[in-house]
Amino acid sequence: MKKISNILALLVMCFTFLVTLAGCSCGQKSVETLTIKSGLQYIYATNDPYSFDDIKLEAVWNDGTKEELTKEDVIISNFTTETAGTYDVTITYENKTITVKLKVTDDVGEAYGVLDAANSEAYLQYEARSATNVDSTLESTFYVNRSNEMGVYVIGD
Repeated sequence: MKKISNILALLVMCFTFLVTLAGCSCGQKSVETLTIKSGLQYIYATNDPYSFDDIKLEAVWNDGTKEELTKEDVIISNFTTETAGTYDVTITYENKTITVKLKVTDDVGEAYGVLDAANSEAYLQYEARSATNVDSTLESTFYVNRSNEMGVYVIGD
């Protein structure tokens, strides 16, 4: 009788193990991380054309292998530059989805990274040097290296 109960207990344990293993995703390969490596612009001017053709991503699988991805490998949610605002754009590959914030702005300077040149440090230095050269010749538009007796002209620094 003891043998039969041990065999039954062993069979129940084996059956439970098999059922658990069948319902488990153990051994299945899946994407653990999805990362944008390059090629994604995060700010656009209103009504500018856009393309995700240059996007490069990296998928890292649960077994440690890495895979480089392009636009053709992923699904990118709808995006438009018709209206200014901040948009959540999803990028999906296999079982992994990431969300990035893309901004569309009416400020062209912001979209293209144009700085206010009149207030930049280089421009202010240029203005300060120009103010010291008061003669009306072309020399007044250049920084003059006065330590050189020949008066060699140096543009900027």
